[in-house]
Amino acid sequence: IISAMTKTPERESVVDFTRGYYTSSQGVVGAPGSANVSDVYELDVDGVKIGVGQGTFADFWTSENFGHASIFWYGSTETLLQAVDNGDVTYALSDTYLLSNSSDSRTIMATFGEEHFGIALREGNNELLTALDVAITNLLETEDYSQMHTEWLQGEPYVINDWSPDWDFGSQEYYGDESGDSSEDGFRC
Repeated sequence: IISAMTKTPERESVVDFTRGYYTSSQGVVGAPGSANVSDVYELDVDGVKIGVGQGTFADFWTSENFGHASIFWYGSTETLLQAVDNGDVTYALSDTYLLSNSSDSRTIMATFGEEHFGIALREGNNELLTALDVAITNLLETEDYSQMHTEWLQGEPYVINDWSPDWDFGSQEYYGDESGDSSEDGFRC
C-alpha cells in the first residue's frame, strides 16, 4: 500500500511499515486581525472559532484535545481557507504544507501533530521490507529527494530517520546481486 499513510502503533500491530519517507505536521493560521499564538493549545478558549477539514488529522486532533473552542468543519482546504480569510472562523488548522503553499499573505503561527509516513506491507514480508527500506534510505540521501521535495512540496525536506536494521533478517546494507553494482539490480545504503 503506497499512500499517504501515517505510521501509528495501532496500524503497526497489523502491518509492517517501511522507514519513514515523509514527515508532516499540522499548522495554525489566523484570520485578518486575529491574535498571534505560539502554541495550538492557546486556541482552546470559549468564543474562539476554529475551522478544520472534515475527516482530517486536524479534525480528529481537535475533537480529542479541545473542549472549549467552537469547531467548524469544511469539505476542502479551499473552503476552509476562504472561511478564515472571510472571518467566518478565527483560525484554521490544517496540514502545514497545504497552509504554507496556499497564500503568501498567511503566516503559520504554530505547528503541532507531527506525523511520519511509510509504506505498509503485509506482516512478515521481510525481503520486500528490506528492499524498500534500503531504497528509501538511498533516495533520501540523494539530491534527487531534495529536488523533488522542493519542486512538488516546496521548502526543505524534513524526515525523521525512524529506521533501524532488522539484524534477525540479515544485512540491510546491500540488497541486490553479488556484483556490488547497485545501479540496476540492487540498492546500497
